[in-house]
Amino acid sequence: MQPSLSRPTNGKLAIQAGLILAGLLLAILSLSRPLDTSPFSVFEYWLRDKALELLADQKPDPKVILVDIDEVSLKAQGSWPWSRNSLADLVKQLNDRFGARIVALDIVLPDSKDPQGDEELLRLATERKLVLSQVFDYAPRDISITTGKPAAGIAPPPGATTNNSIRRATGYVANHAGLAEAPCVGNIGFVPDADGKLRRVIHQTRYQDKLYPSLSLAIIQCLSLSAQIDSLATESSTALLFDIKPNRWTVIPAKDILAATQSVNEAEESRALIQNKIVIVGSSALGLADRVATPILANMSGIFVHAQALSELLTPRGYGSQRFPAFATAFIHLGLVLGMGTVILRLRKTLVLWLGIGLIFSTWLIFAVIQIRAGNPIAQSAALWGFLVIGLTLIPALWLTERQRTRYISDVLARYVSTPVLKEILSRQDTNTLKPKSAEVTVLVADMASYSETVSQRSLDDAASITRDFLSHITEPVWACRGTLDRYTGDGLIAFWGAPVDQPDHVLRALQAAEMMRNRLKILNTENAAKGLPKISLRIGIASGTAMVGDFGTPKRANYTAVGNCINLASRLEAAARDLTTDIVISETTAELIKQTQIQKIQLSPLGIIEIRGFGPTKVYSINH
Repeated sequence: MQPSLSRPTNGKLAIQAGLILAGLLLAILSLSRPLDTSPFSVFEYWLRDKALELLADQKPDPKVILVDIDEVSLKAQGSWPWSRNSLADLVKQLNDRFGARIVALDIVLPDSKDPQGDEELLRLATERKLVLSQVFDYAPRDISITTGKPAAGIAPPPGATTNNSIRRATGYVANHAGLAEAPCVGNIGFVPDADGKLRRVIHQTRYQDKLYPSLSLAIIQCLSLSAQIDSLATESSTALLFDIKPNRWTVIPAKDILAATQSVNEAEESRALIQNKIVIVGSSALGLADRVATPILANMSGIFVHAQALSELLTPRGYGSQRFPAFATAFIHLGLVLGMGTVILRLRKTLVLWLGIGLIFSTWLIFAVIQIRAGNPIAQSAALWGFLVIGLTLIPALWLTERQRTRYISDVLARYVSTPVLKEILSRQDTNTLKPKSAEVTVLVADMASYSETVSQRSLDDAASITRDFLSHITEPVWACRGTLDRYTGDGLIAFWGAPVDQPDHVLRALQAAEMMRNRLKILNTENAAKGLPKISLRIGIASGTAMVGDFGTPKRANYTAVGNCINLASRLEAAARDLTTDIVISETTAELIKQTQIQKIQLSPLGIIEIRGFGPTKVYSINH
């Protein structure tokens, strides 16, 4: 009696679909929230920072030069603060002696200490040779910071009063009133993200009823290049790419500009660097410079941030054209999540599965980096969260299902095939092994001749012992030749070769098994003679052809078997052997296959043409002794 086996149910498909849906929903959640309020903002910022850090290797913008009031310059020219005359002299030297296109002063002068120097600075600013700085404060405070007097504010364009994207300031630290009339003044204030890193520059600030530009935007406007930045009219801030490392910029110490003892060659070298360039004057000196954490450097001087922002306005990187709209970005992320689920569900081979997963992951990573470099504000980690859900849930679920399926296949086939064949089947990870399919097979039907006469005069114990020994001796050749034991037929068996493992030499294996049965029966008869038991005879029928092979059982009981005319023919040939002079009868089809494959190990002899019920006149053969 066959044991009852339970097949894996298709109800698990609903669970698998639900897990993929969970991954899609998590990706949608990530896509629907702004970066600074997203529950995944920490990882999203980390991802963006790593992408920018790894790709930050652009050459410095040749149109921008930095003049640094560094520690050496302070030692040479005196401690800070310098007199306004010294600052004015520095600006005039850059403009007149070295030919700078314009100078931006990344320094705020809230107090009036040197009327003559302040007057000279205002003159330079009025002539549009100098851009001054002021700082806007964005933090909510009980008492607002209001130092100095803001300059260069403009009335907002129509519609800007209702534009909530423009950042509102709560206070300021501006230059003193004597410099308030300067036409070119830029904001050097900033707002870091929640983790303290600066990633965006605020190009438009609204304070009370006016708009104020950033330092980089003020430089552009002062040079009458505003046509290149029309898009900033409605944008409060933009993400910085930080594609230029601080050590790549051309930096000249302030002392070299102010040095009266500079040689002619040194002056010419400096002039060649500065002529017709935009110069930003700032400081990297400790205690004087404003320092911020950025994606590419934990402690960066503000002068490099302004240089980066200016460079991105002056020289668009071309990344903007690669920025996908929000809906397209979302579609791609969700498509990748769905693709990951499909790959995991469809690909069964371990190597192919991991290659598929790697391809989907690499596609996401490349797309995410491109969009980060393009300044896309949409969360680029969205697909990754979907991958994570699917990876942590769907893969284990499928593993359990495959394990159940493998156990089911093993339980079914363990009764039909030898252990080596079973291991080979399981190693292929083919879950369709039991599914009925067409196969070219060779069938062997073996039976004990004159069974009733042999056991009729014996006790039940002797009859059972004779039957067991006989079946054991004819079963072992089936296992040895890697055959499939279809079933026992009381005093015989049916076996076949060619399935579930494909065997191109299935004919040879079946005939070898038949000869082994013949030889083992001789050994059994010798043993039985010593025990006083009767001699046993064997009949074997062998036929080849196409059969449907697979599990033809029910949900309650499995039955792996072969169905087809060749099985019936082999059975009729076995029955016909009782009227012939041989114990092995082989069909013409099997004999033809032996001839086609030129198997020299098997020598056949024709038995003639006999009438087979259901098949008509049939030419048959036998194996030579």
